[in-house]
Amino acid sequence: MPLTARSSWHQAHLGVFLATFGLLVTCITILGYTAFHVIETQRVERIIEREQIHLSNDKAWIINALQLATKDIARLSLSANMRDYLNEPSSENTLNIEREFALLLQGNPHYSQVRYLNPVGKEVIRVENTPSGDLSPMFPPFFGRICC
Repeated sequence: MPLTARSSWHQAHLGVFLATFGLLVTCITILGYTAFHVIETQRVERIIEREQIHLSNDKAWIINALQLATKDIARLSLSANMRDYLNEPSSENTLNIEREFALLLQGNPHYSQVRYLNPVGKEVIRVENTPSGDLSPMFPPFFGRICC
């Protein structure tokens, strides 16, 4: 085979080889991307599923906490001590309310404080839990504090 014919044959086969190689690289790239996309989609779906479970649990916890707080507020608002205080905000009635607030805090350590706001929104009574878990130890024996 003459040299020019051989070169032409090599060039033709080289073109086929390069086209085949290019096609192979493209197919591998597409398969790799598809596999990555499938794996990543599954990972994201698992994350979303986990987050939905967390959100559902958090929602249930918040609803439960609000229901418990609502019951505590209703109980306090209907108490005889609150009625007495509202009718006559004397120091004795104030101390009785502070005691009642302190008892509520002792039974519900997740509350950081209980406050009474007057009808115009001004804080009048506050009883607090301290970081150590004691109830306002600065104000023994009833742990209360009169504000404003």
